[in-house]
Amino acid sequence: MKRTQIEKLKRWNTENQNGESIRIAQLKSGVVKPHGSGLGAFNCDFAIAAIFLDNDPIAARKFFFRGAEADFFLTIRKNNFKVIAPAVYRWSISYAIASDSEAVMNLYGSLPTRGAAFEIAESHVFRGYQAAIVGDAKKLKKATKDLKDSMSHKYRHSQGIVYAFEALLQKDPEALKDVVPELLRTNKWRNLHNCPNSQMLSLDTLALIKLANRAGMKINIEHALLGPTDLQEYKPLKKYSGYPFLKEIGL
Repeated sequence: MKRTQIEKLKRWNTENQNGESIRIAQLKSGVVKPHGSGLGAFNCDFAIAAIFLDNDPIAARKFFFRGAEADFFLTIRKNNFKVIAPAVYRWSISYAIASDSEAVMNLYGSLPTRGAAFEIAESHVFRGYQAAIVGDAKKLKKATKDLKDSMSHKYRHSQGIVYAFEALLQKDPEALKDVVPELLRTNKWRNLHNCPNSQMLSLDTLALIKLANRAGMKINIEHALLGPTDLQEYKPLKKYSGYPFLKEIGL
């Protein structure tokens, strides 16, 4: 990583720590509504800092867990499970997968996905992740077909995800390895709205590799956008900790 990137990441990390404290206080006081918390994105940035500044995949998993859990309870459950922004939840479920926590993955895997809000490409990606989490080949096949059918110029950079889903369906590690270069090449167009430092980590590619490893495919790929190979492995932690204040505000 270039020195300028490191300095930028350090600066962002400090600012995010301050911003997180302010946001939690705002949530407790009711100034900010739960669905606009942004805590998932904060923790995504903290995880990226843990990966690239501290070389600490374990800390990264913990941050991804905290972000995924916060998004679930503050945004999704508070909206009565109505997915009003599938693109946002696409990243939230990616945090869950990146954490290796079965508990938080299962929260996302069990979400209902019916309704007009899910009739766009972003939502088919979400449903594909869900199907892979719960091991439902039929649903993964449908999500893959729906994503392929909904592909347009706007979503052309998600074509690699179609191939990755097909590789997961076929349980073919070589096919998944073959599509990773395309996913990394198009990363900057898919990861525009994840978190401020999302260009440093191809989160959706990482999530796909983790799903493959969770299914026993044993994939490790060395690339700067994927972090250390240890992070790509499926290694659930013995203990995860979320935000204590969630209980304080009744969640």
